[in-house]
Amino acid sequence: MNINRNKIFLLIFTGIHLCTANALIDAANTAFGKKEFAKAEILLKQAEKAGANKAIVAFNLGNLYYYWDKPGEAIAQYEQVILLAPAFKDSYMNLGKINYLYGNYTEALDYFFSYHHVDPKDEETILLIADVFKAMRIYDEAEIWYRKAIDNNPASPDVYIASSFLYTDLNDNFKASQIIASGLERNPENHTLMEHQAQLFKEMEMYRESAGIFQSIISTTTNRRPEKLYDLNYQMADSLYLAGFTNLSVYTLEECIQIDSEKTQAIDFLEMILYTQKAWERLLGLFTALYPQNRTRAYLGLRKLFQSAYNERQSLIVSELLTFYEKNNIRDDLYLMIKNTAGQ
Repeated sequence: MNINRNKIFLLIFTGIHLCTANALIDAANTAFGKKEFAKAEILLKQAEKAGANKAIVAFNLGNLYYYWDKPGEAIAQYEQVILLAPAFKDSYMNLGKINYLYGNYTEALDYFFSYHHVDPKDEETILLIADVFKAMRIYDEAEIWYRKAIDNNPASPDVYIASSFLYTDLNDNFKASQIIASGLERNPENHTLMEHQAQLFKEMEMYRESAGIFQSIISTTTNRRPEKLYDLNYQMADSLYLAGFTNLSVYTLEECIQIDSEKTQAIDFLEMILYTQKAWERLLGLFTALYPQNRTRAYLGLRKLFQSAYNERQSLIVSELLTFYEKNNIRDDLYLMIKNTAGQ
């Protein structure tokens, strides 16, 4: 049996090169993940010399240059991929995104349409085409493509929200609300859509309806993260206040403070309401209760209350504040002044 030793050597040598190339690409990806972009660039170029697929190397270099904030080099690499592998659709997508990002809308549309031709059902591409038309202020075309996005995937909340932004940009909140309502018909318990609708209602001065939606979300959400619950309660309190339900707003703001006493947004809002109502006892209760959890903000509130109560001749509040200051060993110029005045 005749054995072609040169052929065997060539196969082994080629296999070694491919293993080396793949290892270099893996190493480049690791460096890229660590944001070591210069190192990743060197490794990718070494991988190409070691026999790696040129289109794959070019695509990885394109991604690298994009995140390295080198758009010109990224574009050149993605265009190289298209020459080497025209069916590799992700290059069209990335070229479209770069051109869109830098305001080259006509070029972005060309690349997005190329991707759409290969994958006509891709939701992201349809929305991006609509977004580009909106950025170009070609609103009729944008409306057509947002409608296509909804028809393509009516179960996706994102397509309704993206479409609604077209109408909010055109100052047509009523139409935007109709779009969200149609999404809620398909996704009646989707909290993202519900929140968006609540915000639209608030902008349309439908404050009671806005508060009702926020209440519904709070009572049904499975997302019990404190920051999310705080935000929902705060939004509801704002809607309640604007609707004229001040006492309910106060109660909801107190819920916010119980959730997170370090955030000052609800404290500031509640303080404003209580001063408007001249609710001296509630102001005193707010800041004395807050003092163990958030001394900095509580002290500012107590100091303001001390001065306001003294000026308004609220002697009982002043007396209770003096006692609180003494109990907590708080000594400042205001305390000393009022203490000395009271003793005269």
